[in-house]
Amino acid sequence: RELRTVVQSALTARDQKNRQLWFGLGGLLIGILLWSFLPGMVAREIAPASWQWPERMATRVLAETTPWDAGQHLMASASRPSWEAIVAVDRLLRDNREKIEGCRQTARKADQPVRCTIQVGAEK
Repeated sequence: RELRTVVQSALTARDQKNRQLWFGLGGLLIGILLWSFLPGMVAREIAPASWQWPERMATRVLAETTPWDAGQHLMASASRPSWEAIVAVDRLLRDNREKIEGCRQTARKADQPVRCTIQVGAEK
């Protein structure tokens, strides 16, 4: 009779260990699933926009130093031709900033579009 009790106790202990293992693995799986979407949801929905959590997360994920660099990385990888056009226009505006500002003032005074002459350099 005592032997039967000892055997039942051993079987119960083994079942309990199996249950603990399955519950532990289930908890781990649930934790992984929650971790995959919960931080993004918190960053977008709960945190104030001024904290810029989504932007910081994107910066970190892209291994860039600033959100500005991360944005450039995203634009360049999304559409290389569009990114190159943005860079070319920026260069054109930067090289002709004074002339363009003068033309804007002239257009404002005339209250209509005006012709402007700018310098365009060769592509590098």
